[in-house]
Amino acid sequence: MTIALENAGADRGLLILPAEHDHLNSSGGHAVGDNIEVALRQESIRGIACPETLIRYVIRTQESVILDDVSRPNPFSDDDYLRGRQSQSIFCLPLIKQGRLAGLLYSKTN
Repeated sequence: MTIALENAGADRGLLILPAEHDHLNSSGGHAVGDNIEVALRQESIRGIACPETLIRYVIRTQESVILDDVSRPNPFSDDDYLRGRQSQSIFCLPLIKQGRLAGLLYSKTN
C-alpha cells in the first residue's frame, strides 16, 4: 500500500479484496505529511468512505477508471461520496490474476 500511494502521489488508498458475499476493504493508507500510515482492516465497502458506484463499476467491468479532475462531469458525478468531497483525481485499478478479479486498488488525491 505504501509503494502504491507513493507512486501514485495519492493522499489516500484502499486495497479491496473479494469476500464471500461482497468485497471488503482489507487495508487502507493515507498520507500524513511525508509519511504514509497503513491500517489493516476488514470492513464492507458499504461501510467505508469511497465512491461505491465507481468501485462497483470496476468490479463489474474489470476496467480501470482514471478521473483526472473529479469536479468536471463524469459517469460517477452523481455518487454521494464524490459530490461531498474535494477530491482532485481518482484512480481505481482492477487486480486480475489468471483472468479473475483478485481485488482492486483505489487511490485519490485532494
